[in-house]
Amino acid sequence: MKAIVQYKYGLPEVLNLEEVDNPIPNDHQVLVKIHAASVNFGNLVLLKGKPYITRLFYGVLKPKHPIPGGDIAGCVEAVGSKVAQFKPGDEVFRDYYKNEGIDKYREYFDLIIGVNGHQPVYKRALKHHGIFVHIGGAESQMYQTALQGGWISFTEKKKMNVFLQRANRKDLIFIKDLIESGKVKAVIDKQFELSEIRQALTYFAEGHAQGKVVITM
Repeated sequence: MKAIVQYKYGLPEVLNLEEVDNPIPNDHQVLVKIHAASVNFGNLVLLKGKPYITRLFYGVLKPKHPIPGGDIAGCVEAVGSKVAQFKPGDEVFRDYYKNEGIDKYREYFDLIIGVNGHQPVYKRALKHHGIFVHIGGAESQMYQTALQGGWISFTEKKKMNVFLQRANRKDLIFIKDLIESGKVKAVIDKQFELSEIRQALTYFAEGHAQGKVVITM
């Protein structure tokens, strides 16, 4: 099969399209023929190996797993002997693992979830004892949040905690139902072929995408 392979950290140029052996699922695994995948911020982190702390988990000098992955959609080709939930032919998807601002309003909020990086504005609008949740963001924003957290906790009597959340089957089914009912629209900005992975990551890294950047296969 064809796969994108990454043997070292760097820019999109380190990614290559190669022929690799077909994986064989074990008793508890499912083999999926991928029809589409998307480009996410996490792909850029693992591509560059930055912030460097991520290398402690994914490989210090080079990626532990040379074939990168992300959220995908496809069709089940084979299942392990102990898999009962899926069968060949099933269509599946999974998540493999931001000039009217808020300061214009006359109220304060108990909870603010920030995904587009305007932290100073959010902090001014945050109610006393309120909660500010920072989700992802550019590399510089992640560094800033991590470095300032302890200082802010000490000087402003505000507490900062860090936690990681993993998508689960229940959440994904809930999102699927919202899309199928028309309550939520999945916005696709641009599509690339698998052979155009370098162009796709470069386009995504420029920060102009107005929806998901999709890789088709």
